[in-house]
Amino acid sequence: MGRGGFRTATKALTYLALWGTVYEDLGRAPTMPEYVEWWGRSRATCYRDKQAFETCFPGVDVEEMWAAVAQQIRTRGQAAALELGGLAWS
Repeated sequence: MGRGGFRTATKALTYLALWGTVYEDLGRAPTMPEYVEWWGRSRATCYRDKQAFETCFPGVDVEEMWAAVAQQIRTRGQAAALELGGLAWS
């Protein structure tokens, strides 16, 4: 993990979980406008969360990280999602 404190990390992981939820529904990487519309959040908030992800995980592609997380969820089920903080599944 790169820079950032607890708050930044929380935003980064929230972005990953929410992004992944949209990805799973669409079957492809969502555009930022699709992500914003899907969650009904402000554009600014969505971009701040994306920036938090990029700060905490510099050089890491969100789609690649989601693939690893999604594999764990598929392999281990709901327990894996809950261990990841239950961000999108609570």
